[in-house]
Order: sequence, then C-alpha cells, then structure tokens
Amino acid sequence: MVLHPLPSRRGAQPGRPRIPAWRAVEERQKQPAKEWWVIAQSDHAGLAGDLAAQLDCPGIPSLSAEVIRAISAHDAGWAEFDAAQTTTVDGAENLPPPLSFLQIAPIDFLVAWIGSIEVAERIGATGGIIVSGHFSRLARSRLASRYDTREDVRRLDQFLSGESCRRTRLRPQVQASASEVEALTNILQFCDLVSLYLCCGADEPATFPQPFGETMVHVRSEGDAFLFTPPVFGRGTALGVSALRYPGGKQLGTLPFLVG
Repeated sequence: MVLHPLPSRRGAQPGRPRIPAWRAVEERQKQPAKEWWVIAQSDHAGLAGDLAAQLDCPGIPSLSAEVIRAISAHDAGWAEFDAAQTTTVDGAENLPPPLSFLQIAPIDFLVAWIGSIEVAERIGATGGIIVSGHFSRLARSRLASRYDTREDVRRLDQFLSGESCRRTRLRPQVQASASEVEALTNILQFCDLVSLYLCCGADEPATFPQPFGETMVHVRSEGDAFLFTPPVFGRGTALGVSALRYPGGKQLGTLPFLVG
C-alpha cells in the first residue's frame, strides 16, 4: 500500500528547499498520523500508466500501447498483499497503522515483484524486459544499502540472477536497442516515482533522478496543481487515483491531481 497521511500538507510554502523526490515519498511513508488514505499498489501503477500516456516533451520517446500497458500493470503482483490489508480495515476502527510498501520484507516483496514481471511479460516482451529491469535496479539498490540479513541477500541475488536470465530470453523478441530499452526503463521509473509522489500527498519542491538527455525534471506545487519543469506532461492534465480511508475501510474516494 502507498500511505497518504492525514491531514495533508498541501500547498506552496515559499522558500522550502528542493529535495529528492524519493526522499519526499519516504518521509510521507514514515510520517506519524491517526488517519490515512491508503492506495493499492495496482491503483498507483495505473496512475503511473496514465502519466506515461500523457508524456509530451522533446527528448522523451513516444510510447507504444504495450509499454503504457506494462507501466500500468508494473505492480500487479502486489494485489494479494493489498487485498489482505484492505480486508482487515473493513468496518474496523481500532487498528495499528497500515503497512507501507516500504515495510514489506524481501521474502514477500520479491513474490510481488516476480508476479508483477510475469504480468508485464504476458503483455509483451518489451514490457517484460522493462519491468524486470525496473525491479532489478531496485534490488541492486537494496543490496547496496547493506542492511538485509544474509538470507535476504541470498534471496535478492537469486532474484537478480533469475531476472537476468529472463531478460536474455526475451531480448530476441524485442526490436528496441539496448539504449532504447534503458530509456524506456527510465521512463517507467520516472512515472512510477511521480505517481508515488502524488499518491502519498507530498508537496515539497522535488527533483526526479531520471535524466532525459541532460535535463533533470523538477516539480513544485502551486495551489492544487503540480507544475513540472520542464513541462513533461500536457498542460492542465487532470488525473486521479482510488483510495480507501484507514481506519474504517468503508469510505472510498478518488484523490484528484492536476499536473502540467
């Protein structure tokens, strides 16, 4: 689940320094609260796909329908874990804080990652390769943090080996060059992070790590709008994501976003 702590701190505050977008997401996932909007990983991924479909900026290649579908489905393997959480919130009031996706252990999130990659592969070889590449990058970053147990390190290494074999198997079916595949993986990770930033209620000025040419993308909030520099999305693009109120579990809502 992606956690959106309440109350939201939405709105521009002049003078705030720009921070890495991932840091903004992490801080929101750890922010103490008594109530949250919780967003299923599959819904967050759907928003990432909607963002990908709206990309309109020089230096960003046009995306095929297959790639957009794969981005929309890149967290499909989390469905079982999210369903377990949403079942526990139904009608309950006195519950512990919900679990963020960042709190899930490797033994579980690797199952979700592999399930997500398998869904993307069924969409198409290119989708399978870029979603595999996305999670492999996350696994390497996790290993670099050096805070997992020896057994979890073994699991992560095994995952990386298996995904390298998968990408080798799929590569002959993909017409895109190696550099084009890397660019598509960057786009997936950019849209994924933008979606997380929006879903978690972040409003800090932020920078995204994925480069497009020599350009880094920044975002700031202005009223209800999120303005990107350079403007990578169509101006005045209205999007939304489904969310569930926690605790309680009965209040469904749609969190709206205006990006440009």
